Amino acid sequence: MSMLLWAVASVRSHRGIVNRAGPIRKRYSRQNSGQYRHAYCRPDLYCGMPKIDLLTFPDAGFSMLATASDTLGVANALASMQAGKRANAAKTPVFGWRLVARDPARWQAAAETLACSCEALPQDDVQLGDALIVPPLHFDHIGTLEQRLALLDAERSTIRRYLQAGRLVASPFTGVAMLADVLPPGQRLTVTWLIAGWVQGNFPSLKVVPAQAIVSSGNVITARAMEHGVALMHRVVARLADARLARTLGNTALDHPS
Repeated sequence: MSMLLWAVASVRSHRGIVNRAGPIRKRYSRQNSGQYRHAYCRPDLYCGMPKIDLLTFPDAGFSMLATASDTLGVANALASMQAGKRANAAKTPVFGWRLVARDPARWQAAAETLACSCEALPQDDVQLGDALIVPPLHFDHIGTLEQRLALLDAERSTIRRYLQAGRLVASPFTGVAMLADVLPPGQRLTVTWLIAGWVQGNFPSLKVVPAQAIVSSGNVITARAMEHGVALMHRVVARLADARLARTLGNTALDHPS
């Protein structure tokens, strides 16, 4: 089996390997999950790895969260292959991830599918991950969008907390609507045509660049379409990992790496 096929297969069949470092105990067990806790962080295992928080909520586009975990899993598999060729293998970046939600009990089955934990929305900066992924928000017209945003005040406040703490925030497609009212004036972002008029009409201080598929501006990365989910995650990896791993991931997961 080629190295590429091995990397992709590893994500599906060995989540316990690619979502952490250390001995295998049981597939999908808590020991093998992507869960991380600052208070119980083992210096030789978890503290050095970038930690990605996957925000979930009612009417979220869950496929983006699955794409995020799969892409991070491929990155971990590639990092493992790179480490096997070097003496300083212990220094290889390894990503961890978790779901964060207002009602963690509701999302435990989803967390198990993604081989991670689900925890409550962080209440202080110490609990924040290194990056937050905000999935698309489903709606059928602008009125529904505004109604659902009004019910997601806690989640939008969480996004603001990550931004104010200088953490990376990334979102594709209609998920950008969750960011709009918490972004600072002058923030550059791209947006799908579905909500471009709504964003420009309600948040004129933002610099919308709809012609660009992906826009990186400060600590915010936005993608215009759902199909750009893997490319969006590649940008996240590139910001948090070493250049070699980011380049290898781009050559592995993307047809046309940017």
